[in-house]
Amino acid sequence: YYYAVQLPGGNILRVAQDAETVWSVYDGALPAIVLSCVALMLAAAILSTLLTRALVQPVLNMTEDLDHIQDKVPYKELIPFAESIHADRILRENNEKMRQDFTANVSHELKTPLTSIKMFAEMMAKGRVQKMEKIQEYSGLIGKESTRLENLIGAILNYTRMERGSQAFHWERSDMAQCAEKVYNALLHIADDRGIKMDLEIERGNFVMGDYTSLYSLAQNLIENAIKYTNPPGHVTVREKNELDKVVFSVTD
Repeated sequence: YYYAVQLPGGNILRVAQDAETVWSVYDGALPAIVLSCVALMLAAAILSTLLTRALVQPVLNMTEDLDHIQDKVPYKELIPFAESIHADRILRENNEKMRQDFTANVSHELKTPLTSIKMFAEMMAKGRVQKMEKIQEYSGLIGKESTRLENLIGAILNYTRMERGSQAFHWERSDMAQCAEKVYNALLHIADDRGIKMDLEIERGNFVMGDYTSLYSLAQNLIENAIKYTNPPGHVTVREKNELDKVVFSVTD
């Protein structure tokens, strides 16, 4: 700034001094401001890294023992998440066990009709069966076992389609009495071989809307289980009737 004063002798005294403006102050402080920002950013990055590790590490530790994940929850907000993972793990293990059991059962069930078909076919091929009655009987048994084998293969294919989410049902008006009778006749000789007495009680003319192959598999599974898990001499009753305008199918051992 500038200042002037007139002295008593008539002379003028002038005094001037440089004045700092806002911009000059800013220019002088700019390096310090930049260094401070950089230092703050570095400190924030380091601090955020440390905090993130401190928060995430307990969550990572939860994965070390998934069987007891719900017992190692570091934050109460994660309890529903841990319980969901635990439930999903149990479901997957159960599904895998069911898959293994299904494979083992199917392997056994496939072997049974194949053995029967092979045995009867070999007997007939080698001429060990001479009587026409026996030939017809064995031919009928081969036909029944072939049908049973076909249904088992169909069940396997349906299971595979259901796993892939591509199961396609063919909805039609099906005679449940006819379906039950067909399964009953196909499995009657198996019950006889085990010493199990079977009875069939059906009412003709009862129709349902459904997929015939699935209905057949359902009836076959129930009757086969009844035969398999009934100790001889036992009794299995297959019923199909109309009850209160509904078709009721039941297997009682």
